[in-house]
Amino acid sequence: MAKNAGRNTIKLYEQDDEKLQRLDSELDWTIRVNRILEEERIEPYIQEIAPISGQGKMHYEVLMRVVDREGKVEPPAEFIDAAEKHNLMHEVDRKMISKIFSWIDANPDAMREVGKLSINLSGQSLGSERLLEYVFEQLSTYSVPRKKICFEITETAAIGNFEDASDFIDEMRNLGCSFSLDDFGSGLSSYSYLKKLPVDYLKIDGVLVKDICTEPNDYAMVRSIKEVAHFMEKKVIAEYAENDAVVEKLAEIGVDYVQGYAIARPHPIADLEV
Repeated sequence: MAKNAGRNTIKLYEQDDEKLQRLDSELDWTIRVNRILEEERIEPYIQEIAPISGQGKMHYEVLMRVVDREGKVEPPAEFIDAAEKHNLMHEVDRKMISKIFSWIDANPDAMREVGKLSINLSGQSLGSERLLEYVFEQLSTYSVPRKKICFEITETAAIGNFEDASDFIDEMRNLGCSFSLDDFGSGLSSYSYLKKLPVDYLKIDGVLVKDICTEPNDYAMVRSIKEVAHFMEKKVIAEYAENDAVVEKLAEIGVDYVQGYAIARPHPIADLEV
């Protein structure tokens, strides 16, 4: 803590110091992250992304859950925070890609009923030179319908690793995969970057979606994003659709897909197995 405060200083140890307790927790989680990866205790869950028209196949976003040694499923927030802070998210992403591709290979009948499987990638992975090579290896190892694979990156990660993101998107699209830009609208330069990133889907930042029934500004922004995206021939996904009223507003605006508790809650990918 003294080093973090700028060095050349003194920090008095106090057992109930909140900052110290937080550092202890972070250190504990760093050890746990490596142990969880070694013991294969991260599992893919999915959440439906439904076509607003009610027609066409359901898409799914792949989410991660951590399983403790007793088999209890835990939310991944602390795990992800620790992995990001200690530069381990590229390892987490690779483990998830391998698990998902393995599941797809073992369940071809289930995959016939799936429109897209959307796999999240972190900014650390986009900056990793080995990511592209690793995805090639996994595609060679497993039988995967590439047109059904959609990689999802956040707007912040894409902008922070712009050249790497652009190159990776181009390479994956050449193989038949598609791309979704998540949390769109969260940045001040969203539109200026959009025309430079060859993505197929825009996922509107949920902060703009959740209150569109009561906030005219949010409604206007979501409608604006939809209009620009459609002009650029990109599909629009609205997340945080938590109730029927929000879904109705999104249908009125004309987005292509909705995702949220009004559609379905996350559940194990094994639920899709035939």
